[in-house]
Amino acid sequence: MSLGLTKRRRTARGDDGVVLILTALALGVIFGMAALAIDIGNIGQTAQGAQGAADAAAVSGAQLLKDSSQTLSGIVTQVEQYVHDNFSAITADSSNLNGAHDSWDTCTSQPSGFVTPAPPDSYGNPQNCITFNSDNAPGTSGAATAVNVEIPPQAVPSTFGRALGNGGPTNLTASATASLAPTCALCVLGGSGRTVSATGTSSLSVTSDSGGSAILVNSSGTPAVSANGNSTISAPGGTIEVVGTTSGNVTPAPTTGGGVTADPLAYLGTPTPGPVHVDPHVTGSRAVTIDPGTYPSITVDSGTLTLSAGTYVITGAFEVKGGSSVFSGLGGVTLYFTCGTARAPTACAAPGEAGGYLKLDGGSGFGLSAPTTGDLAHVLVYYDRLDTSPIVIDGDSGFDSTGTIYAKSAALEFNGSVVGLDSLVDVGSVDLVGGAQVTIDYRAGNNAGALEAALCTLEPASLANC
Repeated sequence: MSLGLTKRRRTARGDDGVVLILTALALGVIFGMAALAIDIGNIGQTAQGAQGAADAAAVSGAQLLKDSSQTLSGIVTQVEQYVHDNFSAITADSSNLNGAHDSWDTCTSQPSGFVTPAPPDSYGNPQNCITFNSDNAPGTSGAATAVNVEIPPQAVPSTFGRALGNGGPTNLTASATASLAPTCALCVLGGSGRTVSATGTSSLSVTSDSGGSAILVNSSGTPAVSANGNSTISAPGGTIEVVGTTSGNVTPAPTTGGGVTADPLAYLGTPTPGPVHVDPHVTGSRAVTIDPGTYPSITVDSGTLTLSAGTYVITGAFEVKGGSSVFSGLGGVTLYFTCGTARAPTACAAPGEAGGYLKLDGGSGFGLSAPTTGDLAHVLVYYDRLDTSPIVIDGDSGFDSTGTIYAKSAALEFNGSVVGLDSLVDVGSVDLVGGAQVTIDYRAGNNAGALEAALCTLEPASLANC
C-alpha cells in the first residue's frame, strides 16, 4: 500500500512540473501577442491620424488656392503649420522659424506632373512634401488648382514588441490630393418656382471648360426649368442638374431630384464704398471718363462713358441707352449694386429689397472687363445678396464683357437679345423672351472661383479623377 501511494505522489509532482512549463510557455505567447496587438494598434492609430491630417491639410491648401493674394510658398508654410497644429506626432524643429520644417524634404511619392514651388516655403526651408499641379500662383494665368500633401515619414516605436525581440520602429506616411472642382457655369440659386425659362424661339446654350455642372438649378419647382414652344435650353458636352423638374426642349436629359447646392460665391466679401460722386449723365455724344467710387446712379443717354479701373458702388440705376457705349480702362472694373443712398449705402434688407441695378437698352454697347487681381478678381457685376432688382439686357445690346455676373437674389432678363457671355453666371433666376439668343461660355481663367476644394484620386500622371 505505501509503495503504491508513494508512486502516485511522484506522478503528481511530475504533472505539476509539466503544467508549470506549459503555463509559462502559454503566458509568453499571450504576452507576446498582446504586445504585438498593442503595437499594431498604435501603428494603426498613428496611420489613421496621419491620413486624417493629410486629408484635412490638402483641402485646406486647396481652399487657399482660391485667394489671389496668396503665393504658393506661403500656402506651403500655412499647410505645414496646419499639420503641426493638428497632428501631434509631428514635433516642431526648433532650428526653423515656427517649426515649419520637420523633415519636410524627405518625401518620396510626389505625383507625376506636380512641382515644388520656388522658394519651397516662406522661410526658404527645403521641402518636397507639399506640391502643386502648376508653379503659377493663384490669380495668374494657368494658376495651380490642386495640391498634394504628404506627411513626412514617421517612425512609430515598437514599444512592447521590442522588449520581446520583435524589432525596431515602423516607418509610415500618408498623402492626399485636393483640387478646386468647378461647381457650375450657370448657377441658378432661387429655391422655388420656375427659375429658368425660355419662350418663343429663344435659346440658351451653356458650355464650360472646367467640368462640373454646366447648368445647376436649386429650385424645387415643377417645373423649375422650362423651354416652351420652339425655345431650347442646352449644355453641349456638359450636364444639367435640377432639384425640381424640367419641361420642354432641355438637353442633355437633366439629372433631377438632387440636393440644393450652396452658393459657390458665398466667400466674396462686401466692397468698401469709395468717394461719393454724382451721376455723370452722359448726353450729346460726349466722351466722359469717371473714377471709381460711390454713385447714386450712372446714366448714359448718348455718347461714350469710360470707367477707370476700380470698384463702383451704385445704389440706383446704371442705365445705358441705345446708341451709347460704356468701356473700361486698363485694370478692369467691378460694378457693385446695393441699397441705400450714395452718401449712406446700406446692405439690402431681408427677405429682399430692390436696390441698384443694371439695364442695357437695345443698340447700346457694353465692353467691360473685370479686374484680374485683388479680392474681387474676375468679378464684373456683383449685386448685394438680397438685392432683388433685375439685370435687364434688351435687344442687341452689344454686351462684350468678360467676368463673373453675381446676383444671388435677382433675375437676369434677356429680351430679344443676342448675347455671348464669357462669364460665370450666379443669379436667382434667368428669363429669355422675344427670341433671345444667349450663349454662356464659361472659362475658369476669366472668372471668379466658383470652386470648392475636395479630395480627389489621382490617376497615374494625370488629374483625371480630380
